[in-house]
Amino acid sequence: MWQYLSAADQARGEQMLIAAGPKASRDTPLAHLSIEYYGQRPGAALRLRLWPEGAEIDLGRVNFYSRWINWQAPDPATPWN
Repeated sequence: MWQYLSAADQARGEQMLIAAGPKASRDTPLAHLSIEYYGQRPGAALRLRLWPEGAEIDLGRVNFYSRWINWQAPDPATPWN
């Protein structure tokens, strides 16, 4: 839905994440899961951002209506950073 927001609302949302990220800890983590189209097919990108790690993880591709998921997440034993 991000692409449907105005530039001002996108900036406001990003600023909220930037402000909340440093407050995250192992006891109170923050995660931002997104399904967005960035011009690549099939489907949309499924991405996860985690704080306090600062990791950005591509999890795979997903149908726009969640009919299928092509799971491409990294091995959980692999460090995110």
